[in-house]
Amino acid sequence: MQETRRAIHKPIALTGIFAVLLLLALIAPVPRAGRELNCLGDLLHVAFFAVLGAFAFTVLQVLRPHPRIWWIIGCWAVVAVFGITTEWIQPSFGRNASWGDVWADACGALAGIMWLAGRTASTRGFRIRAFALTGMALLTGTAQPFVVLTDAALQRIEMPVVASFEHPLEQTRWTWRECRVERVREHATDGDRSMRVDLLPGVYPGVVMPHPLPDWSGFHGLTMDIYLDGKTPLDVIVRINDKTHNFETDDRYRHFVSLAPGRNTISIELADVADAPRSREMNLRRIAAMSVFTVSLESPRTFFLDNIRLQ
Repeated sequence: MQETRRAIHKPIALTGIFAVLLLLALIAPVPRAGRELNCLGDLLHVAFFAVLGAFAFTVLQVLRPHPRIWWIIGCWAVVAVFGITTEWIQPSFGRNASWGDVWADACGALAGIMWLAGRTASTRGFRIRAFALTGMALLTGTAQPFVVLTDAALQRIEMPVVASFEHPLEQTRWTWRECRVERVREHATDGDRSMRVDLLPGVYPGVVMPHPLPDWSGFHGLTMDIYLDGKTPLDVIVRINDKTHNFETDDRYRHFVSLAPGRNTISIELADVADAPRSREMNLRRIAAMSVFTVSLESPRTFFLDNIRLQ
């Protein structure tokens, strides 16, 4: 019994130290990052929790030298709950909680536990199943970050095109609120595809590109094509801000446009974007977000967005 206690001290101590360091890393405030750094952070979630899962399984093996499957599931659940807890407390430390991070944590924990379970398995069949589950967990947890990293590389290659919607990965550049979006073949003005945006009644329905390539300093203008469905005009706003934006209305660029039914081309002078903040000049080398939206929409409307480019 005394030998067992001594044997468990080291893995428990290592697990505790690692858990504390991980907790500090997950709740510490971080500066606003681009798509690539965000994706690397998601991959680190998988890696960190894989190590934490392996440590937790090491402790379980000391307590239960030949753990049954229910003990292994319980071990994974404990680590997964730890991940959920870190996400739950992050807003208190200036971080944003994310269900995507919870998923990455759970997949990483499962991969670490099953990899170690497979290595110590006494039967070949269980070993094969454990390693297969390890691979599936790693693939599932890292698929989305790798997809976004691939599109981030394409985004750099395609400059000065900001978005043309010719490949499915482009949709990962956008987020949307109070609307539905999809790539379609209708009303494309550059290539074969456009993005259909079905606006729903709401306060600020529209689409946002939260991480465009930041350096717009070598260009003089931004253009985009919008085809408005229906028979009546629609007022929309194109909003642009840089990374030092203080979230005040007078510290960003807002371009008001009354869309006519049919095809519209919006042209924006970047000199106007730079001069938009009241108390400073917007940094065109550090553009952080661009959005197209309307305000206080009472009935559904649809527009098709395409051929967004710098000139």
